[in-house]
Amino acid sequence: MKKTLLLILCLLMATMAFSQKKFSELQNRANDSYQEGDYGRALNLFQQDIAQNPKAGYSHLGAGASLIELGQYEDAVPY
Repeated sequence: MKKTLLLILCLLMATMAFSQKKFSELQNRANDSYQEGDYGRALNLFQQDIAQNPKAGYSHLGAGASLIELGQYEDAVPY
């Protein structure tokens, strides 16, 4: 179940990456951190971006994926 949820989130992130033309600086830094495996930092940066732009779908998705990677499955649900 956890692997399936993670796979779905990864696929959604990839889809959004191709459909979104320009990322914010915070999203770029968060994405770099996520890809480097620094999920705590990525989460923090995604959450900062959400605070500045609550409709930033990619950041919501990234925050949820970061929480899953951190093993915080219940906290990931709202994202």
